Amino acid sequence: MVKDRNDNLTVRRLKWVIVGLVCLTFGLIAGFNGVAKAAAGDTYTPVDNSVLKYKQNFSNNDTLYSGNSVQFQLSLNVPGQQKQRLQKGDEFVLNFSAPIFSTNSDAVTFELPTDTSATSWLTKDDFELSHSGNQIILKVNTDDAAKLNIIQQMTAVVNGVINTSTDLNGVKVTPSFKLNSDPGHPINFDPTTINISSSSDNGGGPNPQFKMSQALFNGFANLTNNITNNGWVNNAAGLSVGTDETTLNYYHYQDAMSVTGQVKFPVADNMPDSIDWVIKPADGDNHKIDPSGVQVWADSYSKTNQPAQYYQIPSGDYTLKQASDGKGIELTRLNQKYFKPGWTINVLFYIGTTKTVYSLTGDGVNGAKDTVHLVSHVATTGGNPGVIADHKAFLKYLNPDSVGYTPQLKVKPEKTFDLAKTDQDGFIAGDVTSQAFIRQFVQAAYDNYYNVADQSKDIAKGYTFKAAYANGSPVLDPQSPAAGDYTLNITAVNKDGNESATIPAKFHIINNANPSESKNINVSYVDVNAPSTSLDSFILLGNSHTLNSTSDIGSQIISNIPSGYHYANASELKSG
Repeated sequence: MVKDRNDNLTVRRLKWVIVGLVCLTFGLIAGFNGVAKAAAGDTYTPVDNSVLKYKQNFSNNDTLYSGNSVQFQLSLNVPGQQKQRLQKGDEFVLNFSAPIFSTNSDAVTFELPTDTSATSWLTKDDFELSHSGNQIILKVNTDDAAKLNIIQQMTAVVNGVINTSTDLNGVKVTPSFKLNSDPGHPINFDPTTINISSSSDNGGGPNPQFKMSQALFNGFANLTNNITNNGWVNNAAGLSVGTDETTLNYYHYQDAMSVTGQVKFPVADNMPDSIDWVIKPADGDNHKIDPSGVQVWADSYSKTNQPAQYYQIPSGDYTLKQASDGKGIELTRLNQKYFKPGWTINVLFYIGTTKTVYSLTGDGVNGAKDTVHLVSHVATTGGNPGVIADHKAFLKYLNPDSVGYTPQLKVKPEKTFDLAKTDQDGFIAGDVTSQAFIRQFVQAAYDNYYNVADQSKDIAKGYTFKAAYANGSPVLDPQSPAAGDYTLNITAVNKDGNESATIPAKFHIINNANPSESKNINVSYVDVNAPSTSLDSFILLGNSHTLNSTSDIGSQIISNIPSGYHYANASELKSG
């Protein structure tokens, strides 16, 4: 083999090729993320319990109070090419053995969280919500097949405010999904029993927060990992709390940092009437937050340790603009329905940093050295929320002296290889020094110099991998692989020598038979300019080929050529 050229012209051409691939990938993602277009003649069936999931923000036997907000979430997730779809007249039904809600129209509401692309197709106008004191029904109210037939993922959250003047013990909550096509056989979810106190809960629960608080975090916590802007992704790498500033750390595989600002509301007695919230770079810091890339989320107060119910707040329920300094963001006019004890409001955004610039003369710019100072300030009117101290944060990249970007590594989902099959499910045998062996478990490895950060299925040029078996995992014998469950810890290394986080990849070997009499073939790659040194190697197991089938052997050899090399033609081979 001969090493490929890597002069500046070649690199520029490679970049153009990558840009073209990225555009194609975006098109595919936009077409299939959350929706799937119907093929001509497709026939769809009603949903079943395998594609529906229900949860709520309270636990069995909890005591809830008049004025508490309760939430009921129904999620639809139809995998791949399965044909279940929502139908007009399908109903999400919540029955209560005693009336716990007011019959006022605003006592019960619902949202379609906008963290899925489903909301581009179904809107709140496509549903009908009705309720009495002891029943809530959310009904699909459109028969538009152009909408219904493409929705494979969707979430609906029903919100209710408890309102009763009587103590109620043992109220049974019975959630179900009634199919329009078979109303006599609903899909039932696990019922729950709760106790209702007519007295007002001041909102603190077991750990009352009497005053408002705020904080800045790196990353997007449990809200979502789907927030994208300019191809950036969540690159948080841990935090450490200081006496004056919280230090937020980031991996440098992009020139931007992911940030969440959070405000938590106090008990009801101290609730303010309004907030004016500004997050901005500190004085002297010239970074800028773009309001157009900001998302605002709410999460509900939970009586126990149940996971909070997150959903994105519609843009009409608040005002967000560039702050008066021209660098920060300001949130005002938040709708009063979000001012609830223990609830948090979360502002999610990216802040761009200095771009890394490579130079052949060595005088390029290393963006990993850039740092950001942020300040969060909350002002209130009315109520008694207390003095809310500003929160300061210092944002920095890990290993700032390292040239270039931190690689991002994604491994493939767990896979089982059946070695009794002729093709062995594509398994490549080798030890942890074999790049071909390791790469079969890698889905993507890239950084922002080689690929934009969301190029999620490519291994960028120039990447190599380190691997070691995890503690407790058996070690594969590549000459005679044994059946078992294996875990391989993999680290990606880019051209600059920067390493990714180490990610475990799991795989399984079963039915280790050898029906073929063919022998194992050891494959080794060499550079014709240094033939005594092996670049990489792997093993073709005996039952993955036949002695008379050169196509089986050749296809595997060709597909595993080390990155940066190609087969030498006659003119490139040395003579003598």
